[in-house]
Parts: sequence; structure tokens; C-alpha cells
Amino acid sequence: MVFFLVAIVASCSTRRSVVMIAAVIAVGVELFRLVHTPWLDSFRLTLAGALLLGRIFSPWDILAYGIGIALGTLLDNLVLAIVRIERPQSAS
Repeated sequence: MVFFLVAIVASCSTRRSVVMIAAVIAVGVELFRLVHTPWLDSFRLTLAGALLLGRIFSPWDILAYGIGIALGTLLDNLVLAIVRIERPQSAS
């Protein structure tokens, strides 16, 4: 999801840039879970806070983000390859 959102927002960027931005956002979100203040912890106890910020830090989540970004990149490559096959190059 992070990969595709970044790809949509930064559609003029290279695929490598999209991957790097998505990875920075994903790791940043996960590391943000290490920040604890009373108001932030009370917000995290709500449904909205749990969905937006998460409750606990897990290095496994960073691995899951990485796998998701890799799968998003592979799917993007696959779609681009199919589009190139269906739309033959015009002979100039």
C-alpha cells in the first residue's frame, strides 16, 4: 500500500525513488511507535490511534513493509511488461 500510494503521489519519479521514499516512510512510521508521551499513548488506545499509528514497535513489521514494497515493485514491473506487450512499438 505504501509503495502504491507513493507511486501515485510521485508519479513523475523514477521507480527507484518511489521504492526509497516508500521504505523511508514505512521505517519512519514503525520507528514512530517508539515515541511515548501520555497524550500519544492515550490516542493509541483508541481505534483510530491503533489503526493510524499502531500500538507497539515490532521489527517484524519493518520486514513485512519491505516484503510489501518488493511485491509492489514486482507487480508494477509485471503490469508495465504486459502493457508493453499489448501495445506494440510503432515502426518509425
